[in-house]
This record gives sequence, structure tokens and C-alpha cells, in this order.
Amino acid sequence: MLSHVQPTSTPPKGFGNRIVAGLLRSRFHALLSPTVALISFTGPVSGKQHTTPVQYVHTETGWVILVADCHEKVWWKTFESGVNVGVELFVRRQAWVGTGRVVDPAREPELFRQLRALYLARFPRANLVLDQPVGTYRLLYCTGR
Repeated sequence: MLSHVQPTSTPPKGFGNRIVAGLLRSRFHALLSPTVALISFTGPVSGKQHTTPVQYVHTETGWVILVADCHEKVWWKTFESGVNVGVELFVRRQAWVGTGRVVDPAREPELFRQLRALYLARFPRANLVLDQPVGTYRLLYCTGR
């Protein structure tokens, strides 16, 4: 007797990220590239390269990336050590190499406030995340070497 298998209502983990990454690498990148980039970095324990799409704000000195619902994601923890981690951002089909780190509001309150304000100026609806307690999100700051 054949058993009936119920279709899952959610796609496999990472499915959406693979679709977005594919679009950003294709000739259709203009659909997303004004606000979405790919960030690549090497995991400190595994030594593997990881790439994930991120929404970004470009500033005079670098890039600000909001990691919303950070308790549900693990990729950003590579940047939490307080040490600059080598990154490559693929923005508008151009590679940009630099370093990235999580900005700690307790250690760098002024920088955190400035980056938060820049992000909100570009994405006002991000206030839904940025008005939450700091522990629910992180701001990643990437600059040139």
C-alpha cells in the first residue's frame, strides 16, 4: 500500500537565499542590487566560505547591514568577536573587499547611534526592528582595509 505524503508548506532552509543570490549574480541583478548585496566570509572554525544576501546601506566610509531576528540566524556571530573579519561584498555586480564587525552599542554608543540613524534614513520601516531591544538585532559595519 502506498502512503500519502503531505507536501510541506515551507521551502527547504536557505531556499530563498539561494534564489536571491542567483538573481544578484545574474543579469537581472538590478531588481535587487540597489538595496541587497551578497556578503561572503570565511568561518573561523570550519574554514568554509559562507555567502548570504543582506540588505545594506552605503555610507561615506563603508556599509551598514542590519541583522534582524539575530537569535534565529548564526552567520553574523562570526563578526561578534570585536575583531574585524575579512569580508567580500558583491554589490551591484562589483566585488568590494574589506572587513566587518558587529558594532556593540555598549562599547561604541556614538557609532552605533550614527549607523542606526543612517539605516533608518534609508529604510524608515526598519524602525519596526530598530525600536526593539538591541539584543534582538545587530548592526554589522563593513569598511575598507
